[in-house]
Amino acid sequence: MVSHEEGLRTAQVKLAPWGHIKPTAPMPCAGVYPGTAPILIGEYGPDIVIPAGGGMLGTRMGTRQGYVLQQAIRGSMDTETDQEFIEFARRPENKELKRALEKWGMPKRPQSHWLRASEALRPHAMKLD
Repeated sequence: MVSHEEGLRTAQVKLAPWGHIKPTAPMPCAGVYPGTAPILIGEYGPDIVIPAGGGMLGTRMGTRQGYVLQQAIRGSMDTETDQEFIEFARRPENKELKRALEKWGMPKRPQSHWLRASEALRPHAMKLD
């Protein structure tokens, strides 16, 4: 496990131009479920690998409903706010995503303009006496 800041820094390096070396897709993982898709795509961008085992298969219908994460990714790409994402989940064709959100919810992360990370990770003035 790495800190949130280290994960974002690593993702930036993996996507940076390195001459003849091709970019590598970041893979944020651990605790991934459909409600985290807007955060992952919002923080890391669309060029990522999302490894979701239990979060994808842990629904009531098991593996038959595993494509619910694909609905969450599509919803994350098609919407800009959490409320729009929730409205996307309410559509009849996305009933599996709606069930997943009702089961697991959606986490919140503080908004920041610095590395899109939390306030706690921003630089702060120091007093060195």
